[in-house]
Amino acid sequence: MKKIQILLLLLSILSLLFLFIFYFLVKESQKTNIEDLKNKLPGEKVFFSGKIENIYEKDRSILIKIQNLSLPLIILKYPYENLNFEKNSTIQVYGKIQSYQNQTQILVEKITLMKI
Repeated sequence: MKKIQILLLLLSILSLLFLFIFYFLVKESQKTNIEDLKNKLPGEKVFFSGKIENIYEKDRSILIKIQNLSLPLIILKYPYENLNFEKNSTIQVYGKIQSYQNQTQILVEKITLMKI
């Protein structure tokens, strides 16, 4: 009888852990409207899609301007140096809002070129 109680307790704990992880995965993956990005605070994670308006390359980073978005995207070149970013391409971005030299920007953690 004691083995069954321990097994049930372990199953309950695993179920709660699964629900906890699932909740945060779903919460993180919800897309943010471009209009709402300017209201986000530094440290907040964002997930959105947009069309590239301009691209500026620097030594170790790429700065991308998205249509209808006042915040620039900052991409560290590695591991994205082989992606062909072009104007009018649609991208899907997962990143974090950050403040750098009193400027708010989005530090890209994952970026995907969308095929249309």
